[in-house]
Amino acid sequence: MAGRFWKPSTNVVESSLGFSTKVLGRTGMLYIANGRSLHLYSEVAGTIDAIAIWRDSIKRWDPPHDGETIGTEERERIIGNIQWAFEATNKKLDVI
Repeated sequence: MAGRFWKPSTNVVESSLGFSTKVLGRTGMLYIANGRSLHLYSEVAGTIDAIAIWRDSIKRWDPPHDGETIGTEERERIIGNIQWAFEATNKKLDVI
């Protein structure tokens, strides 16, 4: 499935497939998909064009969807989407 990516503002990448990522400064990232949002832990990884995210910080959606846990398959899809967005904008993502 092909998707298009664009940067509507600084640190934000949106996809034609219905998800977006936003780097929230030196630590933290916001992922939005299908009307749900997820804050996950991230850090600048050496350069401004490289970010590290922690797989274990992807556990559940933000309120009001916080009753929905994120299973292994969904976690890997989220990581894949973030990776795809970063690659499309020539940035590096490290998953820890």
